[in-house]
Amino acid sequence: IKTFHYIARHHSSKLLMIGDGPDREIAERLADELGLKRRVIFLGADQDVEDLLPLLDFFLLPSEQESFGLAALEAMACGVPVIASNVGGLPELIQHEESGFLLPLGDVEAMGQTACELLNHPEAHQRVRAAARKRSEYFSQPNIIDRYERLYHRVLSASHQENSAATTP
Repeated sequence: IKTFHYIARHHSSKLLMIGDGPDREIAERLADELGLKRRVIFLGADQDVEDLLPLLDFFLLPSEQESFGLAALEAMACGVPVIASNVGGLPELIQHEESGFLLPLGDVEAMGQTACELLNHPEAHQRVRAAARKRSEYFSQPNIIDRYERLYHRVLSASHQENSAATTP
């Protein structure tokens, strides 16, 4: 909400809040206090996210912690640039300034500035959209399965070699 407050001062825009959680009431109150009540739309949890994501200009993820970032990956697969906190597993997923943006935790202004830059530069926005979609393919099921299989084969091969060496006099 605070990041969007920065964006709303520079662009006529709306914020879609997808999902529910324990902080929804706090977020609704903050949107009201900042004069954003009419520009922030709380959609709740039962949404067809795959239909909504392609409509977005960017996906804000100011998480304090994030193990992997499945929501970010879903956005990227829809060609939506992600502006996220540089926490948890997000740096594995997002290539900063290429397929998305990783910013210091709690830096509302930097997130807002980054969003405004995307909105102000359509050619850069399209470049990041394409890179986000391409980066998401790296984590697609066929690619992941193939990498896991190669890893398991290497581990098993190394284990077999280690066991053979241990039993050789």
